[in-house]
Amino acid sequence: MKSFSKILQKSPLYISGFVWLAFNVAWANAESQPINGAEVFNNNCTRCHNARSLDEFSLEEWAVIMPHMREKAHLTGKETDAVMQFVALVKNDIGESNTFQNNQP
Repeated sequence: MKSFSKILQKSPLYISGFVWLAFNVAWANAESQPINGAEVFNNNCTRCHNARSLDEFSLEEWAVIMPHMREKAHLTGKETDAVMQFVALVKNDIGESNTFQNNQP
């Protein structure tokens, strides 16, 4: 009976260690997933207003709009870059899309 009670006494430590490990594995997997600009656009822009048609603004206008929306929507630099890549791809301006790399965290 003593060994079972010792296991029960140590179980919170084992459980907390397991939870910590599971959280870190999940975090590492989330960080390694590429960011989809279309998903970021659809998931964030429609929270506050109807998503704008990508044709409503030029690529240059989107480049001005996105920093403002990044702040309001609390987007990361990588998410903002992914949205700009998506906008450029949809607008068939793929060659211009690399100019919008902010390399921000």
